[in-house]
Amino acid sequence: MEKFWIIEMITKGVLDRVLHSIPYGTQNVDGSGDAVTERSMFWCASMTKIVTAVAVMVAVEKGLVGLDDDVGAILPELAEPDIIVGFEDGNDAVNSSVKRWAEYHNHTATTDVTSRETYHLPLAFEPGKSWGYGPGVDWAGCVVEKVSNQKLGDFMQENIFQKLGITATTFHPENHPLFNARRVELCQRAPDGSLSTIPVPYTIPAKDDLGGIGLYSTPKEFTRFLQMILRSGENVLRPESINTILSPQLECNKEINAIRDRGPKIMSRLVNPGKVIDMGLSASINLDRVPGARYPGSISWAGAANAFWWLDMKAGICGTLFMHSFPPFDIAALDLLDELEAAAYKIEGL
Repeated sequence: MEKFWIIEMITKGVLDRVLHSIPYGTQNVDGSGDAVTERSMFWCASMTKIVTAVAVMVAVEKGLVGLDDDVGAILPELAEPDIIVGFEDGNDAVNSSVKRWAEYHNHTATTDVTSRETYHLPLAFEPGKSWGYGPGVDWAGCVVEKVSNQKLGDFMQENIFQKLGITATTFHPENHPLFNARRVELCQRAPDGSLSTIPVPYTIPAKDDLGGIGLYSTPKEFTRFLQMILRSGENVLRPESINTILSPQLECNKEINAIRDRGPKIMSRLVNPGKVIDMGLSASINLDRVPGARYPGSISWAGAANAFWWLDMKAGICGTLFMHSFPPFDIAALDLLDELEAAAYKIEGL
């Protein structure tokens, strides 16, 4: 039996036109339960990061924090971080030195990933000297909490979700009255294609509101959030703040572009569909045109449970794909994502 998946596409955001939307399958792996819909609830994992980036820019607009402020003055635990110098760097997208440190200090697969205490990790390099995939956006969410004196989810609810009519996007789905009815099971796909139910590694209830990994949402609501960005911030952010999110931030993009030549090929395929990429505030940026697909300046990211999004301001297109399956970045999921994107641009004649 194949797993459920949802594709939702909105283009020309100011017109609210849906190009393509396909719900498929059931909320339970065994085929029982309700059919998946655009309102079914999925774990977003790292798709959470772009929402936190918007929350940070809301805090900046409110004058609560600046992007260049000393984070150690806000969060004392980050004031004097250790920097690893004793391990040889490996060939993974996630720095191997940090992974070896975590193993040495007994950070394992059973460590509570919903707690900010888990992310008290040393730095792999001096800030500004390189790029690495880590918990930086989770800490950015902690900064928002500290300067606003609110939980991150409450800050997002007040300043983002309420303004967009979003009601089922939350760090605490157990408190949503329809969660049990809308919840989609997570599955593991075996090499032979068979599926089995597995627990979501981000446990419920979560201890903290982690801005890099913790949101649950629906395809309809997450696409609505992306549409706000397409509309240059709508009633959430000023256009100049949206431009900041979309702008390359790296002084040197050598490290992120090196992912294509090292580490898991699936990671390289995900973050580098074009020739050259950079990083914005929480998302990768294509600097080249992908033939028949996204334009330069488009941004994208994904979640571990084979959930993906991209946004192309020039084309006026954003897209989401939710599959809620492991292993992360499954080849079948990436193939489907490519087909979805190509079809969207073909329909629009782009």
